[in-house]
Amino acid sequence: MYITMDKVEGGTAPIIQEGVEDQIFSNPLPQVLILTAIVVGVSTLSLGLAIVVRISECYGTIEENEILDAD
Repeated sequence: MYITMDKVEGGTAPIIQEGVEDQIFSNPLPQVLILTAIVVGVSTLSLGLAIVVRISECYGTIEENEILDAD
């Protein structure tokens, strides 16, 4: 869906050039949204994995029941 929204027949990259008027530009917003979603997803995954590794180092396990019994 996002890919089809940005494609404009005869459209070019949205770069303004001197002496060229009345160009049709493709919309870069869908690509920006997709790249942002990828970056946020990878960052969230990295943070979650870092927390799991830290819990594993402190308690020697990542099982909730074993951690609760250890406290």
